[in-house]
Amino acid sequence: DPIADNYDSGYIIEDESCTYVFYGPGQAVSFDGEDDYIEIAENDLSSVFDEGSEAFTVSAWINLFASSPGFGYNVIISHSALDIFSSSFMGEYYSTVGAGASPPFGDLVLVRPDEVIDFNWGNGSPDPSIPNDDYQVRWTGSIHAETSGVYNFRSYTDDGVRLYIDGAPVLDHWYDQNATSRYGSIYLTAGMYECVMEYYENGGDAVAQLYWTPPGGSEALMQPAISSSSRNFEMGVSSLGNLEVKIMNSCGDNILVLGGGELQPEGWHHIALTFLTSNVTAYLDGNVYEAQTCGNTLAEAEGAVLSLGASVYDDIYFAGMLDEVRIWDHARGFEEIQADMTDRIDPIPEGLAGYWRFDEDGGNIIFDATAGNNDGLLNGAPERIESTVPFTMPPFITLTAFADTLSWPIHLQIGIFPDATEGYDYWIDIYAPPAPPPPSWDAALYNSIVNDRFYVDMRSVPSEGGMTEWAVDFQTDIGTQEVTLSWNVDELGEGTYTLMDAAGGVFFSEDMKEMESYSFSPSFNRLIIRHSFSTGMTISYTESWNMVGLPLEVEDASYNILFPESIEGTLYSFDGGYTLATSLIQGEGYWLRFANAGSTTIDGTLINALTISLNEDWNLVSGLSEDVSIYSVFDPDSILVPGTLYGFNGGYVVDDMLSPGNGYWLRAFQAGDITLTSGGLAKVKPHNFSLKGKANSLTVNGMDLYFGVEMSASDKLSYSLPPKPPSGAFDVRFKGNTRIGGENSEIEVMSPYESLTVSYDVVLDAGEYMRWVLSTASGEEYTLEGTGEIRVPTEETFTLERKAIIPIAYALHQNYPNPFNPITTLRYDLPVDNHVTLIIYDLNGRLVNQIININQPAGHHSVMWNSTNSFGKAVSAGVYLYQIRAGEFVQNKKMVLLK
Repeated sequence: DPIADNYDSGYIIEDESCTYVFYGPGQAVSFDGEDDYIEIAENDLSSVFDEGSEAFTVSAWINLFASSPGFGYNVIISHSALDIFSSSFMGEYYSTVGAGASPPFGDLVLVRPDEVIDFNWGNGSPDPSIPNDDYQVRWTGSIHAETSGVYNFRSYTDDGVRLYIDGAPVLDHWYDQNATSRYGSIYLTAGMYECVMEYYENGGDAVAQLYWTPPGGSEALMQPAISSSSRNFEMGVSSLGNLEVKIMNSCGDNILVLGGGELQPEGWHHIALTFLTSNVTAYLDGNVYEAQTCGNTLAEAEGAVLSLGASVYDDIYFAGMLDEVRIWDHARGFEEIQADMTDRIDPIPEGLAGYWRFDEDGGNIIFDATAGNNDGLLNGAPERIESTVPFTMPPFITLTAFADTLSWPIHLQIGIFPDATEGYDYWIDIYAPPAPPPPSWDAALYNSIVNDRFYVDMRSVPSEGGMTEWAVDFQTDIGTQEVTLSWNVDELGEGTYTLMDAAGGVFFSEDMKEMESYSFSPSFNRLIIRHSFSTGMTISYTESWNMVGLPLEVEDASYNILFPESIEGTLYSFDGGYTLATSLIQGEGYWLRFANAGSTTIDGTLINALTISLNEDWNLVSGLSEDVSIYSVFDPDSILVPGTLYGFNGGYVVDDMLSPGNGYWLRAFQAGDITLTSGGLAKVKPHNFSLKGKANSLTVNGMDLYFGVEMSASDKLSYSLPPKPPSGAFDVRFKGNTRIGGENSEIEVMSPYESLTVSYDVVLDAGEYMRWVLSTASGEEYTLEGTGEIRVPTEETFTLERKAIIPIAYALHQNYPNPFNPITTLRYDLPVDNHVTLIIYDLNGRLVNQIININQPAGHHSVMWNSTNSFGKAVSAGVYLYQIRAGEFVQNKKMVLLK
């Protein structure tokens, strides 16, 4: 839409099958599902949802958050009301003679409404039927939280009090007390809540009062409230991904569920709903569902307001993104809905009652694009975000047929579109009526698949190496000498378009990209237009070994034809072991060696889809004729080990994209099939398998190895490595073909270089008196602390160990804790192996207990003393000495035992 205010040619993307135009920086609104919604001013909408309305259309683009399904109903649009009125508490009065303090509730004596809880009965009683003492009261009512925030409550009672809001305790002081204020608070979102206050009087004065302070308000007596609600139209998404519609007729409330579960999270969906005298039709992503209500018109919903993203009626909300909401005052047909669902529309067509694009830069107002000024007010905290709604323009090719007589031109349209089928698509194709009786001028497309005539015949993207054919039939008038078919070359997309006679080109065969029209004799009453994808693709390679794949469907897949500069006899496939090969197969990967870096151009037909059979464990695979995300691969049996797609560029590289012409290692839990498709959307949520910042890491030549972290065996598979590359390539891994190391792990290295640069990042502490050490086979040791880089000579193996730190001197440390009762820890350091005694004495020099009397290795040591003597009996409080002897080293310290 080049005339749109936010049109930018930078947002146009060609993907060879169609053109996607993203209208950035257009906005959408994101609702977090709490109390976010948009209240619409109904200036020109009153007739749409008022009593007696018998027709309307509502449409929107929605994108549900991942947490939405399974959590109930998500409101998209609602015409509802919730009115609040003052009410009373219902007081239940009980009595238990001689119950005393903190009593249970006794026998029910009286039930009555109390407008507020504001009583001072002194030494009297609430009612003649109730004694002056030994009674209990429970007040129950509803309260209305007008806004979200912290609500403060204060009771003033003599004696005990308890307060619950929706069952949550706010005050709990169930004991005798003089007239006293008690305080509590709770966070409430806007809505209705049950309030229960319990009170008892044991003796003496009797006082019971309850106050509250709303957010930003002043303290007042708690006033109960009741609500009345009404609704005549609402629609939202059910937990199963269907459209749930609620329409109130005079005959009752109709709740309709329409759909096939297509409204799933993390993807945009177009929703349209029409109502026409009891007939309800939902259009969900192009699928049609129908239902009926019990009446022909909407019922009255007094005081109802229109809201987006919330239902005031049920106090429930929407969790997701919303864009391009449109309301019409009549029931539109599917062709009309489909025609503009993927494009901005003119805000002034007849019948468009409201249109919200959400493209405001800021503020609390959502402007209605129509002249009705049905502007919306943001409530809560909805967030404006850049919209990613995919507006798609089908790539029509217009054919114009005309004859040399005065006959009128006839316009036909063909094209290839991912969402089309080979047959009739009611949302885009147009049937042609039977040809008139001859000799009358006529032209139409003939679809042999469904044996019918069309003016518009869009087809699906053909399968790999496939072709698409359209037949164009002509019936000429009297005197016709020549018929001409013309087209716009710029509308012809990727691939070849050939115009030929019905005999398959026996009489003529023309490249449609080389001309804009073709004239022929009326004796040719049928022409064929044939389309096929073919292209040339340049594949680059490096010196030495490369992992390659077949990027196109070709006539001759011999490696010396596709890669003429490769070294003869070096093409290897993998099927549990390497096998010498001579030709490449679609979907398989190969090792191939080159004497020098360079590139090759391969000509062929695009590969748009592949089903690849995988073996358990490692597989060499290749992709399509375009980049394919590993997250878009269809893996119905979940056989792929996450994080195990490896490319090769002198060494293995973790990847998440399969690029044309490259080979890749991919690991499978078990044998099975996976499917790759062009333009496929992500089937699983992308995941970052990097452990940087979460585990200690070594990085060598771009490969990250991790250590100091524990994980399950299944998770560890995501960090496994494929078979080692051929000699001459670079490779680094922990022994066992993994990127995860333990406390003592061997690192295996293949390298054509004389030295290696190792970057390390130690973010997890090795433990007290411990450190991580990288050792070479020649005996060099490198302590790894913090972040740094070391350069080491290349060796075939290195060792990564978690080692203890050896003290440089003897030491006896102060016990901890000190003073203590009854256990303390005594610590000491040994720089060398030695015989150690550790003895406890009292201040008179008498031996209390010998804690240690053994040979010990060098290191940091500790032992606990539990305040007992050598006979196991507890000693008395006081000051004690502890002494260490290790060879010639002797040292004493004091400690204090408390009781």
